[in-house]
Amino acid sequence: MSSLANAFFWTLKPTNAEEVYAIGGIISERLFRRTERFDIQQALLELDAHAYEADYLLGHNLLGHDLPILRALAPSLRLFEKPVVDTLYLSPIAFPQNPYHRLVKDYKLVRDALNDPVADARLAAVLFRDQWASLTSMHRREPGILSLCSYCFQGDGSFAGLQAALASMGADQITPAQASERFRALMYGRACSSAVDWVADEYLPDPGDGPDARLLYRLAARGGR
Repeated sequence: MSSLANAFFWTLKPTNAEEVYAIGGIISERLFRRTERFDIQQALLELDAHAYEADYLLGHNLLGHDLPILRALAPSLRLFEKPVVDTLYLSPIAFPQNPYHRLVKDYKLVRDALNDPVADARLAAVLFRDQWASLTSMHRREPGILSLCSYCFQGDGSFAGLQAALASMGADQITPAQASERFRALMYGRACSSAVDWVADEYLPDPGDGPDARLLYRLAARGGR
């Protein structure tokens, strides 16, 4: 994938876990917007059709927010088969200093317009473009960082899209031994060597063992900076 090629940027706005009052998205400048009153099931079928040609679903906090709500409302949509790139997880790597980015505050997008889902989708596209620029620059300076970050997401299929994005930026697939070597090389001199060794031995052999292992990508990003 290139930085924005054939990705469907989208979001939805829920009133609660069972009601959605706005849906918006964009792919190749083709807009999808449902606001005001609409039939939710019909709108979701139309959303599914709009996303059909996309290679990726892309947005901010899709994995933790939008997709669980969507799955509860319409579990048989075809778009669930597509890999997801969630900018929430890329921000701590691309922008390890708080605030992560001018468009992110408290893990949420900073909106220009209230209740405009298409505007939010465009913001996610801008954020991803800036993440792409930052991460490719990071890869040129510290070639091992992106591979290590990608390795930390192994074992969980929901992160396949994120790993594909990192691979497009230059990340390689690495073994546990290579991950341990790169983590130690990155962190020695920036943290207590005993603590670095303990973390590497405890979590890197099996990154899919639990959520704690995925915290290492943040540690790696901060160490790289």
